[in-house]
Amino acid sequence: MAEEAAELGLVKEVVAAEDLMKRALEYAEDIARNCSPASMAVIKRQVYGDATGDVLEATARAEVLLREAMPRPDVVEGIVSFLQKRVPRFPSLTSE
Repeated sequence: MAEEAAELGLVKEVVAAEDLMKRALEYAEDIARNCSPASMAVIKRQVYGDATGDVLEATARAEVLLREAMPRPDVVEGIVSFLQKRVPRFPSLTSE
């Protein structure tokens, strides 16, 4: 069943049960190293806020968030660091 979910694009990766924790920690480390803290905060709010709502409304909110994000310095840094093939240097998350 897991392989079928991967084929359908419902999951990114399938791992053996005994490798699950190790792989989850590797994935979390990759996110922590390569994703903007500010962007992750927006994603977290979006996931929690839209978990039980209307799909069309959630999509509309996601489009607004995407337009708002594009000029932010952390997004620019992410794009530039990717193009330069280097580790991104994101600013720390500050309370708003």
